[in-house]
Amino acid sequence: MHVTMYKTTCISRLLPNAATITCCLLNLMSFIAGLTFSWASPSIPYLNGSKDPHVNPLPEKITLAESSWLTAFIFIGAMIGNLITMVIVKKLGRKISLMIMLVPTMLGYLMFALAGDLIAFYFARIFNGLTLGAIMQVVPVYVAEIASKERRGALGCFFAIFLATGQVYVYAVGPSVSFENFQYINLVFPCSAFILIGLFVDESPFHFVDKGNMERAQAVLARLRPGADDKQLKDELQEISQCIAVKQEQLDYKQLFAQGALRKALIIAIALMVSIQVSIINPVVSYMETIFTESDTGISPQMSSVYVALLQLVVMLVIPHIVDLFGRKILLTIGQIFVTVSITALGAYFFLKGNDYDVSALAWLPLASILVFIVAFAVGVGSVTYVVIGEILPDNAKNVMSTISILINNIVAFVILFVFPLLEDGIGSAPTYWIFSGLCALTVLFLIVVLPETKGKSLIEIQELLGE
Repeated sequence: MHVTMYKTTCISRLLPNAATITCCLLNLMSFIAGLTFSWASPSIPYLNGSKDPHVNPLPEKITLAESSWLTAFIFIGAMIGNLITMVIVKKLGRKISLMIMLVPTMLGYLMFALAGDLIAFYFARIFNGLTLGAIMQVVPVYVAEIASKERRGALGCFFAIFLATGQVYVYAVGPSVSFENFQYINLVFPCSAFILIGLFVDESPFHFVDKGNMERAQAVLARLRPGADDKQLKDELQEISQCIAVKQEQLDYKQLFAQGALRKALIIAIALMVSIQVSIINPVVSYMETIFTESDTGISPQMSSVYVALLQLVVMLVIPHIVDLFGRKILLTIGQIFVTVSITALGAYFFLKGNDYDVSALAWLPLASILVFIVAFAVGVGSVTYVVIGEILPDNAKNVMSTISILINNIVAFVILFVFPLLEDGIGSAPTYWIFSGLCALTVLFLIVVLPETKGKSLIEIQELLGE
């Protein structure tokens, strides 16, 4: 089999560390996801008139309810994007599917820059969500499929690192330029990703094996594993074939709910996803600038947001080195405890401020609370959740369970992101934060009582633990 005869423009023919370069290019999509999550933070102040009514791109400033819709609509788009991607990825492969799903976010940013109409902005936000749904579903799997077993963990962490970098960009650049120029700059990233992935990224070898094209699969592996010999390549192809065979024997929904271990695994997966959302990470990321403006600490809201995003990026760089040093349960539990404490402290600050107490001596508390929150979230449910879900879901049920948990995650994310500012306006900031800190406390109890420790255990041992 003359694999070297397969022609390609893939960058893996030009550089020795092909898998790393490919993962970096794929994770331009993760950067776009970070941009999408945090877009509202610098954008909403332009649209609701709180920044400068004379620079609003809309004819009238938007209401609180309209800003809630605009912010939360990405998760409606994400749900649709998940479904579309599930259909096209099987037929077209990971690469082409991602390129197709980049088009909606390009249209979205063009609409933001040119439309000047709120309804158009709603659709633009849904278009951003379509791409977000595809990114969250495809990129982690794509990276796992092209990375070697030895480097899969490290390369898998690129997703969170690039996502955090996208948020740093938004908080630093968004408030510094006009609304329209911000959208044009944002447009550069999906266009660049479309070109770079199209020119320099190979399709996953899993897709070629699934389609029975073993020659192209081996050609891709040869470029991704430049030091591997024919035997090593064929061994890995055999492993890929076995993995695909298992995935093709997926359990249906009736079988899923008939087995106790599978039911418990699904409950844990859903609970962990819900824990992410009740930790109010999306409202904090989306309304970061507004939170710091309302806290009136005397520190620039823009710089406070940048500090938080930079700290998150640093934590994401450190996490790969600590996640295997401690147990999953310990990291999740301790992280969620500090998330609860930080949200409670932020609520206490707004309670004192709202009741006319002198909070000048506590001006540091909002920034400190959110910094602690970001670290605790990143170390806990923000990162370890996906490790645990990958360990507790068996291969023959992973597709079904992932679909259910992602769908519920997007529904809960939409509801919380939509309701959060309305709650703040209706009952006040302090009670709103305390409601969610109470929900976080319940997730701590769940983690302590229900979650098994999976560190150092085989997949079979984990299934036995879940069946007890």
